[in-house]
Amino acid sequence: MIICTPKPALRNALFTLAIGGLGIWLYLILNFNLQAGFWLQLIGIWLALFLSILVAVIALRKNFVLLADRSGIEIQYKFPRRHSIKLFWHSLQSWHEVRTGRGNAYRQLQLIFNSQKVYLANLEHSNYDDLLTWLQKNAANKRKPVKF
Repeated sequence: MIICTPKPALRNALFTLAIGGLGIWLYLILNFNLQAGFWLQLIGIWLALFLSILVAVIALRKNFVLLADRSGIEIQYKFPRRHSIKLFWHSLQSWHEVRTGRGNAYRQLQLIFNSQKVYLANLEHSNYDDLLTWLQKNAANKRKPVKF
């Protein structure tokens, strides 16, 4: 069984960015000045709130655990409510790996099932290489080339 969990560094970075955005939002609200640049301050307030909420939702959405075994994979989500999804290997339509960055430092695995797409990255989840090796060995015929 392969267990891919989110790396703590990713969660810490995203939550720090979200808290920083909320801090900027609070600072702008508390230091609001009607005389100097009213519209610029108002746009800054809404932009800071939007970006901090967006980063928080992304952080919570990427916080899932993937359990892979011989029958399929189970994805356990923690946001917006605790639930899990079981996807079987026979419903796997295709998969591919995208490599980007300097020296292919960032790699993302995309699994396409009948009803859902699952994205997994090497910098975001642990045991990425184990899952990739298993797919290359057992589902090599379903690998699709990457199209740009």
